[in-house]
Amino acid sequence: MKYLSLLAVLLLIPVAQAAILHGTVYDLSLEPAQKAIVSVDTIPKQQVAAIDGSYTLNIPKGDYTIQATQNGYSTTEKITIVDEREYTLDLFLFVDLSDDEGLTDDVIDIDEEYPYEDNKNYMWFSLLIIPILIVIAYIKFKPKIPPEVKEALTDDLEKVITIIKKHGGRTTQKAIRKELGLSEAKISLIIADLENQGKIRKFKKGRTNIIVMA
Repeated sequence: MKYLSLLAVLLLIPVAQAAILHGTVYDLSLEPAQKAIVSVDTIPKQQVAAIDGSYTLNIPKGDYTIQATQNGYSTTEKITIVDEREYTLDLFLFVDLSDDEGLTDDVIDIDEEYPYEDNKNYMWFSLLIIPILIVIAYIKFKPKIPPEVKEALTDDLEKVITIIKKHGGRTTQKAIRKELGLSEAKISLIIADLENQGKIRKFKKGRTNIIVMA
């Protein structure tokens, strides 16, 4: 009777739901960051060492801030865990860009960014077909930049390269636009041109882009 009572009590205890969050931390060279530290403000706070850049955390449902650091570089993301399953979130280390307004205010809803497990087949199909359609559409409808516009952009291209190098080969599109005082449309055109030339690489982070020298 005593053991039956204990079993009944254990069955009544709610089981804490937790999701598995894993991913890779990348350094400034976009290589897996060796011995990076990943922490998240759960209760109690969790902290793990990403020895080869990879990390895994068990996180209950809710809103949290996850941070990765290594040798003075860091990145911080706000995440939302909506249910108990497996999520993937890669983290990119970069220099302190806290002066960029709103850069660290983005909330990443992992539920939207990473589909359910049973949608993987559709996701892989989309990953194969969509790029092909994009390439075909780009070749067919690629916008033509008039020669006089290209000539006018030359000086601005050099200025953007100079700014990126000044920031250690890595900065944000928003920081470049703020420093040059150009319109968002023109900065986007310049960044696209430099990316097509293979001089830079662009990575999406929240509502801005991280620009890295190629």
